[in-house]
Amino acid sequence: MREKISKLANEEFEYELPEIIISTDCLSIRVEKEKQGVGTFQISNRDNRIMKCFLVCNCPYVSLSTEAFVDCSAEVTVCVSVKDQEAGHKIEDKIVVLSDCGERTISIEIEVVDNYYNTSMGEIKDLFHFANLAKTNQEEAVLLFKSPEFERVFLHSKNEWLLYRSLVKGNSSKQAMEEFLVAIHKKLKLLFSVPKTDVFYEIEENKSFLDKLLIKKDNWGYSELKISSDAAFLIPEHKRVWSNDFTANKYELEYVIEPKFMRKGKNYAKLIIESAHQRFEVTVTAWKKNYSQKTEHLVEKNKDYLFKKEWILKFFQNYINFHINHIANDIYILEIEELLKKGSHLIDSDTLLCIRYHVAIVKNDVNQLKTVSEELKSKEEIWQAEQPEKYCTILYLRALQTKKEDDISLALEKIKVCYNQEEKFLYLWYLLYLDRSYEEKRVREPVLVKQLEMGVHSPILYYELITYYNQYPTALKELTGKIAAAFHWGVKYQYIQWDFMLQYVSLARKCKGFHSLIYRDLITLYEKYQADEILSAICSILIRNEKVGNEYFKWYQLGVKRQLRITNLYEYYLYSCNEKEITELPNSLLLYFNYDSNLSNRKKAFLYAYLIRNKAKHREIYEQYQKKIFQFTKAQLEKKNQDENMGVLYEALMENGACSTELAQRVAEVMFQYEIICENLNMCGVIVSHKELEDETYTPLIDGRAVISIFTEQSCIIFVDSNGNRYGKTVSYAIHKLNQLERYEKICYQCGARNPMLLLNLFEKIEQYQKLEKDTEQICREVAQISSLTPLYRRNVAMGLLERYYETMNYNALEEVLDWIDFSILNREDRAKVIEICIIYDRENKAIAGLKEYGLNGVRLNRLIRLVTKWIRERTAERDEFILAIARYTFSIGKYNEEILSYLVKYGKGASKDLFLLWERARAFEVDTEALEERLLYQVLFTEHCSQKYFKVFSSYYKRGKDSLLIQAFICFHAYRYLVHDRVLNEKLFELLEKECQSGENECICLALLKYYSTLENLSEQESKFVDYTMYRMIEKGIVLPFFCEFKGKIMVPYEIQDKYYVEYKCNPNKKVVINYRLDGSTLGEFATEVMKPVYNGIFVKDFVLFYNEVLQYYIVEEENDSLKSPCRQITESVSATMDNMTEEKELTSYNIINDMLMAREMQDEKTMLELMKTYIKREYVGENVFKPL
Repeated sequence: MREKISKLANEEFEYELPEIIISTDCLSIRVEKEKQGVGTFQISNRDNRIMKCFLVCNCPYVSLSTEAFVDCSAEVTVCVSVKDQEAGHKIEDKIVVLSDCGERTISIEIEVVDNYYNTSMGEIKDLFHFANLAKTNQEEAVLLFKSPEFERVFLHSKNEWLLYRSLVKGNSSKQAMEEFLVAIHKKLKLLFSVPKTDVFYEIEENKSFLDKLLIKKDNWGYSELKISSDAAFLIPEHKRVWSNDFTANKYELEYVIEPKFMRKGKNYAKLIIESAHQRFEVTVTAWKKNYSQKTEHLVEKNKDYLFKKEWILKFFQNYINFHINHIANDIYILEIEELLKKGSHLIDSDTLLCIRYHVAIVKNDVNQLKTVSEELKSKEEIWQAEQPEKYCTILYLRALQTKKEDDISLALEKIKVCYNQEEKFLYLWYLLYLDRSYEEKRVREPVLVKQLEMGVHSPILYYELITYYNQYPTALKELTGKIAAAFHWGVKYQYIQWDFMLQYVSLARKCKGFHSLIYRDLITLYEKYQADEILSAICSILIRNEKVGNEYFKWYQLGVKRQLRITNLYEYYLYSCNEKEITELPNSLLLYFNYDSNLSNRKKAFLYAYLIRNKAKHREIYEQYQKKIFQFTKAQLEKKNQDENMGVLYEALMENGACSTELAQRVAEVMFQYEIICENLNMCGVIVSHKELEDETYTPLIDGRAVISIFTEQSCIIFVDSNGNRYGKTVSYAIHKLNQLERYEKICYQCGARNPMLLLNLFEKIEQYQKLEKDTEQICREVAQISSLTPLYRRNVAMGLLERYYETMNYNALEEVLDWIDFSILNREDRAKVIEICIIYDRENKAIAGLKEYGLNGVRLNRLIRLVTKWIRERTAERDEFILAIARYTFSIGKYNEEILSYLVKYGKGASKDLFLLWERARAFEVDTEALEERLLYQVLFTEHCSQKYFKVFSSYYKRGKDSLLIQAFICFHAYRYLVHDRVLNEKLFELLEKECQSGENECICLALLKYYSTLENLSEQESKFVDYTMYRMIEKGIVLPFFCEFKGKIMVPYEIQDKYYVEYKCNPNKKVVINYRLDGSTLGEFATEVMKPVYNGIFVKDFVLFYNEVLQYYIVEEENDSLKSPCRQITESVSATMDNMTEEKELTSYNIINDMLMAREMQDEKTMLELMKTYIKREYVGENVFKPL
């Protein structure tokens, strides 16, 4: 600026400044909350010349990329930061452009809008729009979901933020986004369906083929399907299918049937389709056929075999039922005859003949016996040689029929030979009824058992063996699996006698291992006999084999009820019971465990919890247990073991009243525990996160169960699968609290427990109920020390402490909080409170830091004034832009004091009119304004921003101003504007012009004063002398201006001026001014062209001698005088001028005498014309002969 002031003082003026060109008059910027907005504008000038430019913006929310430049043009970036403004708020301010080409202002309109994100769908601002983006462009939505912008733009709710924070850490971002949208109810859970669950194929050729299975989904979204098969011949095309692969919510899953991996006949496979939430099993049946004659024959033969097998089974069932007297003789005969009718075409004729012989014997049908005997005689020799089994059968049946010794001896002899050769059970069976030696106890059992060991499973053998043991029960010394099978047969056919049953039960109790067959048979027997011996055996077997399933509980319960003396019976009673269904425990059990207890900790907890719940009913027993219960409870509490029963014990321990610090700390660790149950087998763990803590807790699911801690209301439960994917509300689960220890939380705290979960739970209740108790302050302080607090929750803690200390006037504690509190964690309202408290307690550095970062919004005006005033008083010589901004803000809304005004006067910047307003207000407070006056005068001269009001500032500065160059420049500039541009000046300025003209060195000031004097009707003597001297001096310099003629009659004006007509034209002195004129008494003739002479900076003059009745016609053209520029002609003025001075008082000059002669001639006044001619000749003669050059 100083350089330009120097030029003005030295009369280096610019006729006109090039127009400043700004790309916009109003810069509108939309800015998101807590984000920067950006706008740009360009500055240049009409002449594209290098200019000096300064930019000033006093808006605290705005920063400029540059505040000054020297160039032909510049692009300025405007950055807007409105961290603490709400959406919808509008800010209006301006940018002041101060340049040597002038002063301009640009309006700024800042609109704070809701956060948004630009996508292919345009701007999206909320989760509803995001859900639409996810539906139409999943990939773009996932990228946004993973970006930090998602949290900034869309997450305004604590629950949404907590859910997002937990889900986004999963391995699959797409799955996380799906779960998030479902949880916030922006979409439905994606479900699949498989319309066809059974598929059947008949395969005739050994060639593979392709088929498809339709899968449907019910809506849009993301999910993954795992495809597998449990058979080699069923091969799915893909092992994984994603929801994106579906078209119109349908997908055709291709799979291959590969016959080479199939066996002949029916083949079964399952096509398994599994998502995180659903499982489908499609049963595929493939019948591989081969219709060759050989195969067809085998199939038919197989059918006959099965029928024959079934027929034989029914025959022997009837035979056994007949022998054990379950059916009568006649019924037996009818059943056998019916079987013979159905199976006659399948059973060979020889076998049928033997059966017919048996039936005839049973019926004692003489005729039929005779007929069959005759048929058998014809076959007897052949069978003896080729089929010994049938031969022995004939001999056995004949012996039974005739009962003759000869027949019996022959049969016995032949059968023994066959049995000795091959120990088949058929031979043995015949011998049992023919050979009396087998009636002996020591002979019969071994051979029967031997047949069992040889693998014979014939019901006839079982019948014979059970018959023997029914007769000799003590003969059974050891129970084997095969004996058990025989016994099972006896139980099934109700063929077991009491004594044998007792022997069997006795041996069953000693049997090693658990045999389900024995167990089932004992149950059948107990249901029949209700005998304690059987019940005791059942319980003993179950206990020995550690059977604790709930299905076994009824036997232990019966055993306890029957007061059976079985070791560990009471323990297994508890192990197998369903704890939730048990309403009462027997007294015998309670007394038993008082003296001896080998129970597991879990069952002990159940037993003790039962006693605590029912202590009124079992008062004496409870008192006996009490010491044992509390010892056990403390030990479990130390190990942090927890379930519902433990919770009852812990509550009883707290009710006991003796709470130490250690106990309180232990209780606090289990106080908030829940059991969660999830039946989704794909889930392997559960994650719990709380809004208060940065950390999350992972707990594995064991058998679908986990114990988790939830200690505040706003928690988030997330499930994790084996791939690390996370799931929210799409996974169903059940949750229940394991104890009611929260009612003791204050006791635990008062006893010294300082568990973070306890502290956070207590603080949450303080926030909810707004109760200020004696521990409130301490709790807040301790919560603040938890290292893993989220910024959001740390804010709540900090504000709780701050308000508490502020209300109780605990200044030392309040200052401690102010030391560590971070503005970034506070919301707008809380931040304003903290800043005000900082101001009140003279923590101005922290207050200023907060105001700088987040703005003035919300802070009360009187607090800001206090802050600025104190800062100025302590650092009055220090310039600080931010303090200056606050001072300007308070001043702009009319709130200020002397300190603020003084500071603004000293350092303030801005538009000239704003500085003038500041000057006026400061003068009203009698503040020293010299610095402001000098700064403002420099600015208006630099920008050539002319206004009469600034003369007030100049007048004040002129009286005491130290910068004479500035004063000289101001006077010169306004003199030039008056002289060249005809600007109206303050009358007092002309007095200053007169003072400055005393030196007589400044042409501009002298000419301006001459112009002013030319407007006066009368001149003083001193003024006349000044005009006379100055005008002649200017004429000598060649400066003749038309207003010189106005001094005619006031002073002696040179004749050469009086006799001429002056054409004056004002424009840029860099231009060439051409006058085109013609001078004649008529309007005819050609125009002459002449370049007008530049007399003074921007003033061009052309003089003419016009005689009476002559007409001067002219027009003026401006031309560019720069050879580098293209020629440009502009006609700016066209005038006709006529010399007519009849009424004027004229001096007697040659010019006037000629004009008078012309006038006399026109009026035909010859006498006057002759007199004037004589006068003219005399003057010319005298002039030539008398007045000689010296």
